[in-house]
Amino acid sequence: MNGIINFQTSLGTTIMIRSVDIKPKSAALIKLIYVDSFDVIEKHNILMEGADYAAWGNDDDFLGEFVCKKLTGGAARIIKEGEDYIPPPPKTEIMQEDSRSVHNEADIQKIQTLQEQLDAQAAKLKTITDMLIGKGLV
Repeated sequence: MNGIINFQTSLGTTIMIRSVDIKPKSAALIKLIYVDSFDVIEKHNILMEGADYAAWGNDDDFLGEFVCKKLTGGAARIIKEGEDYIPPPPKTEIMQEDSRSVHNEADIQKIQTLQEQLDAQAAKLKTITDMLIGKGLV
């Protein structure tokens, strides 16, 4: 395949497939550029083989979905022509400081438990160190 095929994703990113090098009946190496929603550009080479290669046929949309799934871990999908697409907010938007935790209650409880365990270990280590110093061993 020669030429460029562009895909927009549901994450507001762009996938630009630059070329596909084919090993007949076996695999395809997809060379692409991925532009994230902050205009960060990444070059990728993705190998398609096995069942994915067999399912591809000549459907460019399948190719886009395959690459999108590989790049985003399934977190995004390709926006088809005619579908509603809500672009990300403009990059000039002012971000406000937010001091809220990104952890849920279970994470917070686990962090507190780990901190308590660390504090207990530190107290034991201090006791042992003080005993060794008191006996002149350190």
